[in-house]
Amino acid sequence: MTDSTAPHDPTGEVFVPADDEPTTAPEAPEKRGALRTATVVSGRVILGFVAVGVVAVLVGAAILLPLPGIRSSAVSTVVTPVPTTRQLVCPGGLLRLGSASGKGATTVSAIGAPRITSGAQPGTVIESPFAATDAGTASGSAAPHLLSTPVIGAGATAPLLAGSQSESIRTDEFAGLAAAECTAASGSTWLSGGATSVGRTTLLLLANPTAVPAVVTVQVFGETGQITAPGMDGIAVGAGAQRVVSLAGFAPNLVSPVVHVQSTGGQVVATLEQSTVRGITPGGIDFVGATAAPSVTTVLPGVVVTGTLALQALQGQSGYDDLQTALRIYLPGNKPATASVTVLAENGAVTGKPIKADLQAGSVTELPLDQLSDGNYTVIVTSAVPILASVRVSTTTGATAPADSSTPTGTTGTVSAGSSSAGATDFAWITPATLLTASVLVPIAPDMAGTIHLENPSSSAETVTLHALSGADITKTVGAHRAVSIPVVAGLTYRITGFRELYASVSGLGSAQVTSYGISSLARGEGPIRVFG
Repeated sequence: MTDSTAPHDPTGEVFVPADDEPTTAPEAPEKRGALRTATVVSGRVILGFVAVGVVAVLVGAAILLPLPGIRSSAVSTVVTPVPTTRQLVCPGGLLRLGSASGKGATTVSAIGAPRITSGAQPGTVIESPFAATDAGTASGSAAPHLLSTPVIGAGATAPLLAGSQSESIRTDEFAGLAAAECTAASGSTWLSGGATSVGRTTLLLLANPTAVPAVVTVQVFGETGQITAPGMDGIAVGAGAQRVVSLAGFAPNLVSPVVHVQSTGGQVVATLEQSTVRGITPGGIDFVGATAAPSVTTVLPGVVVTGTLALQALQGQSGYDDLQTALRIYLPGNKPATASVTVLAENGAVTGKPIKADLQAGSVTELPLDQLSDGNYTVIVTSAVPILASVRVSTTTGATAPADSSTPTGTTGTVSAGSSSAGATDFAWITPATLLTASVLVPIAPDMAGTIHLENPSSSAETVTLHALSGADITKTVGAHRAVSIPVVAGLTYRITGFRELYASVSGLGSAQVTSYGISSLARGEGPIRVFG
């Protein structure tokens, strides 16, 4: 019988162990396999560590040893742009809805023509009227005017350019002084001023000086929020043309409008014109110029307050409540905010503590500044969020008042006892000033007693010089955080130098007339630039 424990050959033969072979049983196949697996894994782990070490050595060597490389410089060219012609647009003559005979109530016609003051340094100014306008003023003296400079050759200095216009009018329906700055076209313009309530007419003037047609969208905000109405978008303004739109067509019976104009295609110059009639008595007329976008700090220099006592006497009569000095503030967005209002007199005094104004989101708020006596002021509005602001001022020839009233020193107009009667009145809108950081030209509009108002926001005094392009220079020191006014000659253009930062505006006065306009910075052309590619 064969031993069943003896090993077998796969062929079936029986192996008999030799006498010197160990008698212990051989390892099981499973154990031998496990040992082989462990040996293989251990070897692989060791080889992995070795490989990592080799890679580390090679990386270190690559870092420490200088390696050959390929260097290539980007292809570039220094280009000096050729200065092109500069362009500004003056809004043109004062306009009315309808004609003097009362016909064509929905059409627009001119009620006069402005006079323009302009200047360029260096160089000359080319004036040309718009050849297309729906106000019937095309190519005439009442048309919007394009101010430009001749094309400057390569290597020449691009000129500074500035212009302004003014128009004084007195008819049975319109009376007042309206001046405006000539400004550059833009794709986005904010306008704060005007009204469409009873007796108040506000026109939106859109002038496109470019060679490309413009498509304009108008947004109107008021005391109740944003106004929506048909026709506020898709307004076509042809190349080199002017369109005139009545704001009441979009937003009737609005006391405190703020307007945002945006254009695609060509850029436009947007201006508001407001006229007031109280019953059958003309109550003033003015242009409202473009302002910068909403900001956390708004500076309004040149708030000229005159005829305080006479104006107060008139305000008690029906329709005269908007004669008081007032601050208009618009708060964009959807959250309420608080603004701080500081009034700085040009004699250096701060008129009391700052006024706190609670603002409703998306709407316009008007605050009376009726505590101001006659004088010149700068109004500064600050807020944690951007806001837009403007100030309305008024003047009058005088009005009746109680017999025991007296006229304070410096008051414009007359006050007398007797029956109540209103004299001529006028108003002006003061819009936010642009921070000036370089020399600018300031044209003083004709036919008015002009004054330049300066506010110094810096912590050190500035000695400012007004260089008349023709006439005598004027030098004035503006103290730190102070404001001053400088009487100037109407019809002249001045270049302001000698400052690091300034806010500035121009005011104009006449007999029962007041107006104001801003001073914008028109930068010189760009210097050499490097173009890659």
